[in-house]
Amino acid sequence: MFVLPNGAVVDVESIFDAMEDTGDETAYFLDTITGEVGTVDIVDQKEKMATIETNARYIEIPGLLPEIQIDWLEEFINEALFEEEELAEELKTTLNQTSAETALDACEDVLTRAKGGWLDAWDDWYEDRLLDEMERWFQSLPVKIEEKPCGQCEDCKHTQESSEEE
Repeated sequence: MFVLPNGAVVDVESIFDAMEDTGDETAYFLDTITGEVGTVDIVDQKEKMATIETNARYIEIPGLLPEIQIDWLEEFINEALFEEEELAEELKTTLNQTSAETALDACEDVLTRAKGGWLDAWDDWYEDRLLDEMERWFQSLPVKIEEKPCGQCEDCKHTQESSEEE
């Protein structure tokens, strides 16, 4: 889990959702006091948008460019599917035949049809990169956000058990 200096837990899932929203109708903001993510409809709420942008408490969450997501998919194809030539070729063909905005969904459809759990592997790959991207963004913020173990998830429990064994 990630926490703000006041101990408030950052809503990571909502930050992921915000980063993945490539539309231009909604702006997402991290509340640096509560850790919550808020949204503003850019078109209908111009006054609210202006107020939020001038308040240091709220920091706009950047969206991921589709090109970054395509780069991640190409890395996945080259690194994870190097022994799955047929599937890799189908994904490369799909990438070449679709726009950046629709390529990710089209390739996920291909992975859904593929045998061997490749969609789950892609989801894990993607989430790892999304987490890295979020952590890079945290580093750039004027407020310090720290990662702390929650003690409840499987990763935290495993880490705690490993440290107790030592």
